[in-house]
Amino acid sequence: MKETGTVQSVTRGLEILERAAAAESGLTLAELAAALGVSRPTAFNLAKTLVVRGYLEKVSRPVHYRLGPAIDALARRRQERNWRAVAETEVLRLARLMPGTFAFVAEPVGGEIEVTLRVDPARPGTLERPGGRMLVPYTMALTLCFQAFWSVSDRASYEARYPFDEYGRGVWGDEATLEAFLGECRRVGYVERGAPGPYRLAVPVSGADGRVLAVIGVSRQHESAKEQARVSRALIKELQSAARTISGAT
Repeated sequence: MKETGTVQSVTRGLEILERAAAAESGLTLAELAAALGVSRPTAFNLAKTLVVRGYLEKVSRPVHYRLGPAIDALARRRQERNWRAVAETEVLRLARLMPGTFAFVAEPVGGEIEVTLRVDPARPGTLERPGGRMLVPYTMALTLCFQAFWSVSDRASYEARYPFDEYGRGVWGDEATLEAFLGECRRVGYVERGAPGPYRLAVPVSGADGRVLAVIGVSRQHESAKEQARVSRALIKELQSAARTISGAT
């Protein structure tokens, strides 16, 4: 029976998706029509609309309908919204927890790595979204963290864009030195960079499938080596905790 205030075509479309999700091999047109209690032409038009929008896909031999890629895209967008909201909370927490510390989140964007969230210690309660700030490969803790923890294919794509001989040799001398550094980062679970310049730390954020979605990092100027040794231990602990929290939201 039709519920008051509902749109029948929308209700039927949702029922098609629910039934397609429950059917391992999808549903034939006859099965769709029978399940909905409608004629085959009506079932065909409903299914065709969902196919055009990508929520169903039509498979031949024999013809049947199963869930389409738009369903996964919706789930990913929801997932991204969830973990990004948690990431915003975590970078603000880190900046407040450790006065004088910059906090960042970096993500892959169109083949580049960009800072997407940033908190300046001068404004620890203000979340910035820089956008378009591409990061230099092979030198920065954020980009090195991606290179250390990316899948083989993701790293290969990035290195094809930024060949080691052109962008990395001047920093590392040879690939063996870089690989040894990245291997140690994978062993300990983070990337740590010190002098020259400020102390920098980065930890990967992984999705439910284990793929690296982002990197969360901090940067701060230490007054002395002794202070760096003391503060870095706390920063590593807090940054790893933040990364676990964000990863748990995916």
